[in-house]
Amino acid sequence: MRTEMPINTATIVLKTDELLHDIKSRAYIQGQSAEGDAYMLQDIGDEANRDTLVRYINMAYQDCFEMLYAYCEEDVIGEYSNDNTEEEAKDYILTLNLPMSLNKHSMDKLSDLLHEYIVCKVISEWCLIAFPSLATMWTVKAEDCRAKIKSTHNRRTKPVRRRKTPF
Repeated sequence: MRTEMPINTATIVLKTDELLHDIKSRAYIQGQSAEGDAYMLQDIGDEANRDTLVRYINMAYQDCFEMLYAYCEEDVIGEYSNDNTEEEAKDYILTLNLPMSLNKHSMDKLSDLLHEYIVCKVISEWCLIAFPSLATMWTVKAEDCRAKIKSTHNRRTKPVRRRKTPF
C-alpha cells in the first residue's frame, strides 16, 4: 500500500515594486558600462515603456508558474477567457504544495531565484529590442536561474527511500 507524502503549503510573494526597482537599477548600471546607444537600455524605466515592462514581467511570472506547475496546480474553473490586456499586479503570488521535507532555507533560496529569474528574463527581452548585443548575456543568466530553480525545488532534507520493487 502506498502512503501519501505529507505536504506543506508555502506562499512565495514577489513584490512588484522590488522587481521594478531591480530591473531599472540593473539596466541603468548595464547601460553605464555599455558603449554606444546605452541610453536605450536605460530607457526601460521610463513611464512610456511601463506597459511593455509589465507585459515582460507577466510573461516571466508565467514562466515561473510553469517551472513549478507540479507544485502549484490551479485548475481552470468555469469558462476561461483572456482579453489580452496586461494589468500590473500589486504582487506576484505563487502558492505551492510542497513535501514536508523541503526546508525554510530552500524556500528562501527558491524565492530569491524566482525574483532573479524574472529580473534577468525581463532585461533580456528588453535587450532584444533596445540593445541586441547584450541580450545573450542576460538570457544565459536567466537560464542559469531556471536551472537553479529546478534543482532547488527538487532538493529534500531527507533522502527519498525507494523500494527495490514497485509492489
